[in-house]
Amino acid sequence: MGVRIDNRAGYSNEQLGAMSEGLKRMDCPESAEVVISDNFVSDVRAFLGSATYGTDRGTGIVAAKTIPVAANRQVIVVNAEPVSAMDCQQLSRLLAHEAGHVLIDSRMEGHPDTRSTWMGEQVLHSLAATALDEYRVEKALYANGFPLADEVGWTSVGDVATEVNLQVMSAVVDETNKNDPEKLAGDITAVHDWSSKKLAYTAAAVTSGALVEPPRVPAEYLEDWTDYLKSGWSHRQAGYRPAPDAATPASAHQLQGLVGKLMTVERHYLNAMGFFYREYHGTWGFHRRKDDRLFDARWARAVRMISERHSEGDELNSD
Repeated sequence: MGVRIDNRAGYSNEQLGAMSEGLKRMDCPESAEVVISDNFVSDVRAFLGSATYGTDRGTGIVAAKTIPVAANRQVIVVNAEPVSAMDCQQLSRLLAHEAGHVLIDSRMEGHPDTRSTWMGEQVLHSLAATALDEYRVEKALYANGFPLADEVGWTSVGDVATEVNLQVMSAVVDETNKNDPEKLAGDITAVHDWSSKKLAYTAAAVTSGALVEPPRVPAEYLEDWTDYLKSGWSHRQAGYRPAPDAATPASAHQLQGLVGKLMTVERHYLNAMGFFYREYHGTWGFHRRKDDRLFDARWARAVRMISERHSEGDELNSD
């Protein structure tokens, strides 16, 4: 019978066929269903039971989201408008990626329990587990013969590093964050979340041989790459490498071990961004590293990048 697709956006038979092919190639369980949504954020919020979900992810767009709505039911919500511009190969790959999440969710492997009771460890645990899912899914796609994802490559990694700098600096100078460490922590965690997922995509491509190392980050991104990502890249790659792909079941013990090691990777990444958590008796703190020269240099790069983008925009408008 196959996975049911609720075609709310009027996709063509050719598009639906490409989506079905991606699901089939990943042996997507029939416990899943696909909703092609014209109101992506509203539909995702409804399935999640949340009023706060948004699509701000730093680089690119959110094309789809897989939501485990019950123990034996997963919904893949497709963002109809931007996804409609994809060719059939991209569509097939997108649905295969989401099918990988369904496989993980159907086995209830997504987020192993954390034994920690304090905020910093819980946040790092969640970040490590979520990015690990992305790595496992992408690794499964390459094992099934899918090509390199369009958004993966060393130029894209450089773009991630630069966007991380822009968003970190934006959070630091945001007046509403100055006296609210919890809000600052939330803003930095959002940057950490989307960027670590992007890095997991890249790590899977490297492990699978679809992307060649050593990193070849273009010169215009080298300062941000060196500042934020370079020192932790080999440790991140090593932390992911033993993980099974999404098509291969993993035990709770195995996942706990992987996430435990990746928490160290994410802790170092957070420190590279310039922040750290500290536990106090009965509470917690979120602190910026006392390195004003580092942050001044980062701010200067952010200002320069914004200026360059404005200049490029002016040039396009004058053509």
